Amino acid sequence: MENIFDTNGVFVNTERLVLSDINESEHDEYIKLLNYESRKAVAAMDNINRDAEKELNACYNDNEAYFICLSEHKENTVVTMTIRENGAFCGYCQLRGTDKKLPEIFVDIAEENRGKGIGFETVKAVAEKAREIFNAEGFKALIDVHNAPAVKIAEKLNAEKNEDIVREKYGEMYDQSKALRAMILEKYGDDENNPMLPLLTQLATLPEGYIIK
Repeated sequence: MENIFDTNGVFVNTERLVLSDINESEHDEYIKLLNYESRKAVAAMDNINRDAEKELNACYNDNEAYFICLSEHKENTVVTMTIRENGAFCGYCQLRGTDKKLPEIFVDIAEENRGKGIGFETVKAVAEKAREIFNAEGFKALIDVHNAPAVKIAEKLNAEKNEDIVREKYGEMYDQSKALRAMILEKYGDDENNPMLPLLTQLATLPEGYIIK
C-alpha cells in the first residue's frame, strides 16, 4: 500500500481533530485503550472464565510485538490512525479492507472523550478522505446493538442497515446467532426479570451492519 499519510504523518485534519499515523510515542496510549475495552469484555464474563483475563494480560503486555503487528497492518489493507484533539489522545480509527469497494470503518473513543461528537467528526472526515484516496463507493460499519451513541452516528450519516455484511463477516455464526436468539425468546419469553436473559441475549447477538454511502 502506498503511503497515504502526509510528510507529517497526518491522514486528515478537521477543525479540532488530527488523525495521524500511530507513532511510538502514542503506542502506550493506544494499547491502554485496547486493553481497557478488552478488560470490560472480560469482566462481563468474569464468573464464567477468570483464566481469560490472564490470557488477555499476557497478550497486551507484549507491547513491542503488538506494535510490530500494527506495522504489518499498514503494509496490507488495514490503516490505523490515532485521533487527537489539542495534542491529546482521544482514540483511534481503522479502515479495514481498503482494496474493497466498501471498506469497513471502525472507531473507538477513550471513555473520557465520549459524548463530545468526536466519533461523528472522525467518521465523517475519514470517509471523505478515504473516498478520495481509495475510490471507495461507501463504507461498512458493524455496530453493537447496545452501542446507542454509535447507532446515532450511523443515523446522522444516513447509513442504511444491511444484514448481508454481517453474514459475510461472521458466516455460520450469523445463522447460529439467529437460531440462539429464537431459542432464548422461546425459553424465556419476554421475562426481563430472569437474571440470565440479558447475558444470554448479549452473547447471542451479533453486531448490526450499516452501509454509509
